Amino acid sequence: MPSLTSVELNYLIFRYLQESGLTHAAFTLGLINAKSMGIWFHRVLLSSLFRKQGAANIDEDFSFFQPLDLISKDVKELQVMLRERKREERHKDKDRERSKENDKEVERGHDGDRSKSASLNEKHGENEIREGKGSCKSAWRCCRTTMTPTSLPSRISNSDVRVLEGHTAEVCACAWSPSASLLASGSGDTTARIWSIPESGRSISTLILKHAKGKSNEKCKDVTTLDWNVSSALVRGLYLQLVLMHEYEYDTGCNCNIGPTLDVDWRNNVPFATSSTDTMIYLSKIGETRPVKTFAGHQGEVNCVKWDPTGTLLASCSDDSTAKMWNVKQHSFVHDLRDHSKEIYTIRWSPTGPGTNNHNKPLTLASASFDSTVKIWDAELGKMLCNLNGHRDAVYSLAFSPNGEYIVSGSVDKSIHIWSLKEGKIVKTYTGAGGIFEVCWNKEGNKLAACFADNSVSVLDFRINNHKKGQATAVTLKMSEPERARPLLASEERAYEDTEKVHIVGVDEEDGADYDDELGNSPRFSWKKLWLFTGPGFLMSIAFLDPGNLESDLQAGAIAGYSLIWLLMWATAIGLLIQLLSARLGVATGRHLAELCREEYPTWARMVLWIMAEIALIGADIQEVIGSAIAIKILSNGLVPLWAGVVITALDCFIFLFLENYGIRKLEAVFAILIATMALAFAWMFGQTKPSGTELLVGALVPKLSSRTIKQAVGIVGCIIMPHNVFLHSALVQSRKVDPKKRFRVKEALKYYSIESTGALAVSFIINVFVTTVFAKAFYGTDIADTIGLANAGQYLQDKYGGGFFPILYIWAIGVLAAGQSSTITGTYAGQFIMGGFLNLKMKKWVRALITRSCAIVPTMIVALVFDSSDSMLDELNEWLNVLQSVQIPFAVIPLLCLVSNEQIMGSFKIQPLVQTISWIVAALVIAINGYLMVDFFSGAATSVALLVPVIIFAVAYVVFVLYLISRGLTYTPWQLVSSQKVTERDDE
Repeated sequence: MPSLTSVELNYLIFRYLQESGLTHAAFTLGLINAKSMGIWFHRVLLSSLFRKQGAANIDEDFSFFQPLDLISKDVKELQVMLRERKREERHKDKDRERSKENDKEVERGHDGDRSKSASLNEKHGENEIREGKGSCKSAWRCCRTTMTPTSLPSRISNSDVRVLEGHTAEVCACAWSPSASLLASGSGDTTARIWSIPESGRSISTLILKHAKGKSNEKCKDVTTLDWNVSSALVRGLYLQLVLMHEYEYDTGCNCNIGPTLDVDWRNNVPFATSSTDTMIYLSKIGETRPVKTFAGHQGEVNCVKWDPTGTLLASCSDDSTAKMWNVKQHSFVHDLRDHSKEIYTIRWSPTGPGTNNHNKPLTLASASFDSTVKIWDAELGKMLCNLNGHRDAVYSLAFSPNGEYIVSGSVDKSIHIWSLKEGKIVKTYTGAGGIFEVCWNKEGNKLAACFADNSVSVLDFRINNHKKGQATAVTLKMSEPERARPLLASEERAYEDTEKVHIVGVDEEDGADYDDELGNSPRFSWKKLWLFTGPGFLMSIAFLDPGNLESDLQAGAIAGYSLIWLLMWATAIGLLIQLLSARLGVATGRHLAELCREEYPTWARMVLWIMAEIALIGADIQEVIGSAIAIKILSNGLVPLWAGVVITALDCFIFLFLENYGIRKLEAVFAILIATMALAFAWMFGQTKPSGTELLVGALVPKLSSRTIKQAVGIVGCIIMPHNVFLHSALVQSRKVDPKKRFRVKEALKYYSIESTGALAVSFIINVFVTTVFAKAFYGTDIADTIGLANAGQYLQDKYGGGFFPILYIWAIGVLAAGQSSTITGTYAGQFIMGGFLNLKMKKWVRALITRSCAIVPTMIVALVFDSSDSMLDELNEWLNVLQSVQIPFAVIPLLCLVSNEQIMGSFKIQPLVQTISWIVAALVIAINGYLMVDFFSGAATSVALLVPVIIFAVAYVVFVLYLISRGLTYTPWQLVSSQKVTERDDE
């Protein structure tokens, strides 16, 4: 019996797999055998068949034949297909030669005309192939791009390519280190290599890693996959996905897949998804003996599964020519993507969308198919955004650039195409010496790596040259277009550096445990964690206890008695809602309100918002510093004048901020002491004056409001919500290390922050009640009730209750001093975040604190010198400052509600419709109440036409800008996407 050659044996196995319906496995077998022999399996097989007919030689290219052709067609039919293919190639060669000759003639005589004609032809070609149906997001053009001779991309020159040689078999995988200029490659020669890639002109060093030493089964040593962890430790795999599944089955006793596993993708360190030849997708978890969830819907082998950057959506692709998107909360697919005509081999998510560094850009999915196309899909709508058609053969690999603006594709046709996703066309291309198995970007986005079937790895430098006004500038992909469009400094300002943040992950958790709330595995409640999260809420609560609030409390008590305590309670609840939304924004996005306003609004609007925030901060700071100066004057028996108290308060602020150098927890401890001082001082006063408990309870539970107390009621609501405090809280919550990309960590942080903030505002409410009831008991119904203010309140208490061992005058002064000092520090803190966020100013903290302090201290010093001799003038000034705060409230609250209601910014942490409705009603109520205060105040102040005209002009401009902010929330598009789109359209013109 004659023996079988290896080629013939492989062909028999190939035919068996084909006839069994395992198309993908059969095709993969063909490629594996082709790679191991150094030539394509189809070429050897068909050459041996055609030689019998005298029709072909081994140098012919048979790669265009599909596996099914070998079964369904006889040799004669295959010969006809080959002849047709040759005829097409000859025509293409003639067309290319003709095009080259034409180009040479045009270059010789009409350089300027050629450029203009090419531009017009390219536009005409794009207009012909662009899809005109359906809606398209502002950052995308709905396009179907086909390469034409008039729009050929520039080729990457050989000087920008470094070929890394050393492997003795095909290179199957490559991966860049996330933190260094290191490139790893894996090969069929049983080795992995780590290449150090310096800047051009320097030598490249190599570390060779022999895989699976000591193993006897040589056929199982191909290094087919590689990955780096965040610390740049390399994980290399021998068919790594299958090995992981075998280890999983061994550890847990679970055998999920009926057929062979084709792909594995980890959601995080515990749950993962697998795809198989059995057409199923399994969501499994380490430690579980059965799959947590099973997805069914594909009709062919599932080749690839990938989680989106936040782990919310799972994408899959199959031999049935479809890709699908799944959500773990649903049993059926979310979107069914059906525009490919052949098997889809791989898919990739863009590094964009909520929870990523490119949150301004929409999340998209790219798919690569045997039909030689790459398609880009909208993750939200499930619609195709772009069809990228430039390859001549199956596309096996895809990779997005780190900023999400470009995508690179590698194909069996030996070519690499770099596509601009804004323009939907190829901007760079490179052709190697073999089929391409994988492509990847480095972390900066200025280098690409590709592994080839000719045993080599190529590293390509990527630069885009923009010619404008005769100047050529090289622009790398280190920065996204929105970042380059920012008007001021390019360096990114952060609320807290990583080294300053309080580390919480792992506290009171099981060693090695990983969690996922959607799989029912969330960290349990921990008092230790609550203690570590405690701090930002109490700093935020200081704004509810500043001297302005204390003055509002004492006037409400003296004039309205106990009747407005219910309103104080509900105003505090409204303030809690606003502050929880602010915290939600900061935790879910990893950025604070001022930063997001800088990114989401056009330059003129964000500058207006910044100026308004600074004015509100200065107004609040004047009240706080004057309150501290009044307390210092009382405690010194009048020896320290008001202006000197202002200077002392300003210097004290720097001393307290110095404590931040020793850690945020030390500064929070200082605030805890100040709040405790206020609580003890006002509680002592409450005990000494003995207010009526019954009247207090009735005042809290029974709403009452009269025309005489309407002004005090408006003052209570207006003082509770401080504009600068809304900005502050979204930054303070970032002092804890929370990964916004991990949903369960964000939910955990929000839970603890909600508990902490609620407790902090409960304490502030009790302190405010102490002040209100003390003055209600002492002065309600008296002739002097209308004349009591912050400056003379202590003396009135002293006259009422006398001295004693601890005179109530000094107890009051101590409480006011603690309130003034603490609120002044938080005001300075808020000023730093507001200035840094809106202007992106990267500077030392003490310099920024000096700038923000000076902005407030200078007008405060003027106030102290002018109003020092008159208590009534100080009270009148305080009314003006309260109106100033009221004017600024919409400019903090409306942007906050617009941002937390937007899914593009918040992702799955967008507030729900019911919460949105409640929040907007509350905001409208607060704005209306403060509007009443403004109208009442200005109607009395504008007594002449000369004053009335500016007031009317200001009112019109004010209303128009508020309506603009509201309209931005209803029809929301991030400004960078709009501006970058306009820039692109102008460049095209």
